[in-house]
Amino acid sequence: MRRKLLAGNLALLALAGAGLWKLRVDYRRARERYRILSPAPAGRNDLPPPAPASAPAPVQPAAYLDAAANYVFSPDRNPTVVVEPPKVKPRPTLPLLFGVMSLGGGPIAIMAEKQNAPHKTVRLGEMIGEFKLLGVDKDAISLEWDGQAIQAHVSDVLVRPSAAEGGGSTTSAAAAPAAGGAGATLMNTAASGRPGEYIIGGPTQTASGTIYTSPPGDTAPHGAVYQGKRKVVRQTPFGTQSWWEDVR
Repeated sequence: MRRKLLAGNLALLALAGAGLWKLRVDYRRARERYRILSPAPAGRNDLPPPAPASAPAPVQPAAYLDAAANYVFSPDRNPTVVVEPPKVKPRPTLPLLFGVMSLGGGPIAIMAEKQNAPHKTVRLGEMIGEFKLLGVDKDAISLEWDGQAIQAHVSDVLVRPSAAEGGGSTTSAAAAPAAGGAGATLMNTAASGRPGEYIIGGPTQTASGTIYTSPPGDTAPHGAVYQGKRKVVRQTPFGTQSWWEDVR
């Protein structure tokens, strides 16, 4: 019985000690909170006084140029407008002129688009390459390219026959390329060298009828008759012109 009483007293003593310890801890914590939260005494301040507020600087528009020039949602935007000059289409070389025939109904020019290109007959208003023939006389030739009128001296585009062609005429350069399907049957591939045999080019329609070009190598004299056609040779300001026409 005495042992139980002693044990109970010891337990009560332990509880009382624990209560006193907790009370002491709570008291210290309360004093620390009070010290932190209570205002400082008058005339005592450990913190430096706050700096006086300065007036905001005036707004400068130039400071926002970068924001206007480089929009955050469209980085490629900028106020610089680039005006590209219009692209100029290069003009091709003027076509070559080999001669002009005038048989009524307007002049007919023998032309080639460029060097070593096929020759063909061109009437007024027709195209030779990218150029349109507007007019031609002994001194000047008028062409149109890309809506522009071009005037050129005949001497700048005229190709004169060389001695290698055997004194052939200016129009003799317009040979097989100007010929149609029927004209190909009229032209021999080359002169055989036998007397009386000549070369006749392809047909060309004119106001006065059908004529046939005199290709390179055609050495027939004026008035020669071959395969039902007569050779015609004329001297013009552009040089010697020659062609074949049907015998009437």
